[in-house]
Amino acid sequence: MEARRERLREDVKRRKSASSFKPRGAKELILLIIERLAGDDHNCREICDTQGLLSKITAPITSRAFLDAVCEDDDVWFDILSTSLRVLARLISSPGEASTRLLQETSTSQDMVSNLLRIIKRNNDRWLRLQEPALQILAQVALGPYTGLMTKEEFVSLLRDIFFGNKDNIEEKSR
Repeated sequence: MEARRERLREDVKRRKSASSFKPRGAKELILLIIERLAGDDHNCREICDTQGLLSKITAPITSRAFLDAVCEDDDVWFDILSTSLRVLARLISSPGEASTRLLQETSTSQDMVSNLLRIIKRNNDRWLRLQEPALQILAQVALGPYTGLMTKEEFVSLLRDIFFGNKDNIEEKSR
C-alpha cells in the first residue's frame, strides 16, 4: 500500500514538471481567452465590432517602439506579440463585414505593415513563430480588395526574397 502511494506521488510530481502550464499575467490571459474566442466566426464579428478591444489587440503590432525595446529581451511581451499576431490573422481571415473593415484598416496602416515586414526580416529562431501569422496578415493585405500599402506584386517579391534567403531586400521594404 505504501509503495503504491509513493508511486502515485512520483507520478504526480512527474506530471507537474512535464506540464506546459506557466503562470501568466492578466494581459496574457486575456489575449489567450480572446484567441480561443476568435475560433468562432460569430465571436470574430463581435471582437471586430468592439473598437476598444480591437485597438488593444493590435497595439503591440502597430508600435515600432514595442518591437524595438520590449520584444528582444522580454518573454512575456514576446508571447503577447505572438498571440496578438495570431488573433489578428484569425480576425482578418474570418468572413463578414466586420473583418472586411478590419482588413481595410490594416491595409492602410503604415505602422502595422512596416512592423509586419520588420518581423519577417528577423533572422533567428525565436522570431520564426511570429513570421507565419505576420505573413498570413500581409497576404490578406496584399491579396485583398483594397489598395493598401502592399500590392500583390510586392507580396510576391517578398515571398521570393524569403524563399531565396535575401533578407537585405526585405529590410529595404520595411523602411
